Amino acid sequence: MKKLNHTPYFLYLLPVFFYLFGYTTYGQYLSLHEILLSFSIFTLIIIVLQVFTRLLSKRNTHAAFVCLFIMLFFYSFFGILKTGLASHLPFLSSYKIILPAFIVVIISLLQYLKRNENVCIVVFQYCNVLMFVLTFTQIILAAKTIFHVQTESISEISNTSFNTTHEPNIYFILLDEYAGTNSLKQYFHDDNAAFINFLRQKGFYVADTFQSNYSLTAASVNSILNIQYLNLKSLSPLNQYSFYLKSFQQIEHNILTKKFSDFGYQLNNLSIFDLKHTNTKATFSGWKKSAELLHSSLLHNTVKHDLLWKLCVGKYRMNYFYNKYVLHTYHQNNELITSTICIAKEKSRAPQFTYTHLLLPHEPYFTDSLGHLLDMEKKDTIKND
Repeated sequence: MKKLNHTPYFLYLLPVFFYLFGYTTYGQYLSLHEILLSFSIFTLIIIVLQVFTRLLSKRNTHAAFVCLFIMLFFYSFFGILKTGLASHLPFLSSYKIILPAFIVVIISLLQYLKRNENVCIVVFQYCNVLMFVLTFTQIILAAKTIFHVQTESISEISNTSFNTTHEPNIYFILLDEYAGTNSLKQYFHDDNAAFINFLRQKGFYVADTFQSNYSLTAASVNSILNIQYLNLKSLSPLNQYSFYLKSFQQIEHNILTKKFSDFGYQLNNLSIFDLKHTNTKATFSGWKKSAELLHSSLLHNTVKHDLLWKLCVGKYRMNYFYNKYVLHTYHQNNELITSTICIAKEKSRAPQFTYTHLLLPHEPYFTDSLGHLLDMEKKDTIKND
């Protein structure tokens, strides 16, 4: 009992609770290394802050530790707290109110606890007991996640082999949201014949129109790479996050690239999806992967999500942020095209399978019909809501 009064266990348990909470929510989509690295950094930061706080507050360290704990808890779950305030007390959810109010509360609490040592000891002990209870509860919930049996949704395809003496290099180039010749003519009155004729002259087969069983890119790519229709029951509930996270997992461990790897192919991943042993550097701003969702409630990530656009558009616009975030997809498309061409020119001993995923002609549209770069802000393509 004396240790509960003098040792700030709640500081050490905070990162444990935070990552157990995240693992309970996204555990089936997270790999162990995604958690361990960030958990270690979080724990190290807390240890450094604890030592620093003890040096500054040689007296009344109990009060300082309690306030440090509240600050770190606020920082860790800021996004969730802000969302809760926006739902129930929207007038308090503004940054102009919530951040100054929190600072005032922390300073006032620190002064109060310093002047009332008996109360401080009780609060200190309460924080220890509270974090023990919360952490134990999350351990039980995390254990359920670990032992939860997932429904198998991908059917194995029987082994096949190439009959050719020389395996060709294969390029899977996906133009996201490309509608096809007939659709472009019917709905956009655009004749894309020059592009189609160029491909056909090079020996490509090009269909006049395209149809898909799925309206989402993640679903279509999942089906293509696993060479089968999706088992939608295994992907339910079909809300935004669970569907995408489960699809990412199935795409990463897909059948097609595994087969090519077994056939001795070198895999070049220039897509927006991670593939097993070949993680991608490309991103799509509309998606958050499991690790990103896990850290999305942190204060700096919430502020970045809510306020960074102010540095990209309007009177505070800075070209660095405009290019990095607004034109990110435009630059990424060009880099992926350049990398694909370089791979095609290189001579390699092993046959290659290259998957290039271009968010083109995916909206927003960064250029005009002649390829000239547009000012996205002037074209009203950025919404500030």
